[in-house]
Amino acid sequence: MLDLLDQHFAQSPFLFGNSPALGDFSLMGTFYAHLGRDPWPSRELVDPRKHLRAWINRMSILRPHEHVSFLANDKIAPTLEPVFRIIFAEFVPMLAEINKLTRAAIPKLKKGALLPRGFKDIEFPMGKHRFRRSAIPYTLWMAQRTLDVYKAMSADEQQQVRDWLTPLGGLDFLELDIPRLRRVSLHVAPA
Repeated sequence: MLDLLDQHFAQSPFLFGNSPALGDFSLMGTFYAHLGRDPWPSRELVDPRKHLRAWINRMSILRPHEHVSFLANDKIAPTLEPVFRIIFAEFVPMLAEINKLTRAAIPKLKKGALLPRGFKDIEFPMGKHRFRRSAIPYTLWMAQRTLDVYKAMSADEQQQVRDWLTPLGGLDFLELDIPRLRRVSLHVAPA
């Protein structure tokens, strides 16, 4: 993933053009605090990737932009397509596993009770291997917010999203049947 992002930032100063977008700010927290400043990951993971390092540096000294400049017609650079393929191949199976556990837990909850912060460990693909981590229902609430935006789109806009997702292997994301959740601090509960 770091190599793919380095290749992208060799072509573009930010994720979606010449201005930072919400995606840049979303990535920056992890890249700056956990990878960019911690001595070992900075030296071993970031510094060898000069374009990724330059992006972290650009993001850390941002000044207000007079002219926001993204790619025309909401295009996404082809250099990000491999990044999205990986996200859909790894993240959607993780969401599906969390969703199974959440759906099984909801009928057993007392009225007004919160779902646990985490369920048992789940396993899902990561690269050429399998990864194991705690199933955190809060992740579904975050995905639900994205799906809500999709559902509020016109039929034409939804078709554009489906057309974009299809070659990237992302249609399964739209098919997730997440129960309606509400956020309560860092927990979620049935809505």
